[in-house]
Parts: sequence; structure tokens; C-alpha cells
Amino acid sequence: MEQVYRQYKPMIYRIALTRVRHTADAEDITQEVLLQYLRSRPAFDNAEHEKAWLIRTTIDRSTSLLRAGWRKRTEPPDETAAAPPFDSDLQAAMLSLPETTRTLLYLFHFERMDIAHIAQAMSLSQSAVKKRLTRGRDKLKAILGGDEDDLA
Repeated sequence: MEQVYRQYKPMIYRIALTRVRHTADAEDITQEVLLQYLRSRPAFDNAEHEKAWLIRTTIDRSTSLLRAGWRKRTEPPDETAAAPPFDSDLQAAMLSLPETTRTLLYLFHFERMDIAHIAQAMSLSQSAVKKRLTRGRDKLKAILGGDEDDLA
């Protein structure tokens, strides 16, 4: 478990943060995913299968949090106080995209996952992943007003 914690905790946290856009919620999701891993002790065929399980579980937990009834009835958290500092304008621009698009772009460009593994982790077809990546890059290009080569 210690190895899984060290290896995957940063990835789980970044995926959660990419989806929920609030550091405290991302930390909670990270903790929940790791606890679920510890409690269920799933058997995996290989390291890629384990990584896909952790990504899928993180996405599911994030979606559950965003759809929670209590969250809709409460005041949204102050994004400026809770948002992490960004290393680049690209990361800041990504937060303006829809959550699925953010997640796809993050997994492809920052986690360096291939399209087949992203499709499996997000329960999408490979062609849907390719199309959404293209659309996401186009949206980022429009937001940043930069050259398309900067995003590849």
C-alpha cells in the first residue's frame, strides 16, 4: 500500500483537482480513493490495470461529489481562495473547460497516457477520445490565442 500511495497519490490528487477545481475537495477525493483501494484490495492483471482502476475510481468519486444534492444547495466555495497556484497559463486555461475535456487533456498531455488506456479508464471509445482531444485543443487554442503547436 505504501508503494501505491507514493506512486499514485499525486496523480489521483491532480485528476481530482482537475475535475472539482477545489483543493480541499481534491484532497478528500484522494483520501477516499486510497481508502477504497485499501479496503477492497482489488486484484490486477498488471500495473496499467491498477492505474486504470485508480483513475476510473477517482473520476467516479469526483463526479459523485459534483452531483451531490447537498453541494447544489450550498454556496459554492470561493474558487480564488481555494484554487492552487498554476505553473502556466495553459493549466489555468484548462480549468475553464468542461470537466470531461479537462480530464482527457490532463491524462493525455500531463500523465502521458495513450488513447487506448484513456478510453478504457473513462469508459469511452477510442474515436470519442480522439475527437474530444481535438475539440479540447481547439478550445484551448481559442482561449490562449496561441499557436496550435504550443498545445501538442
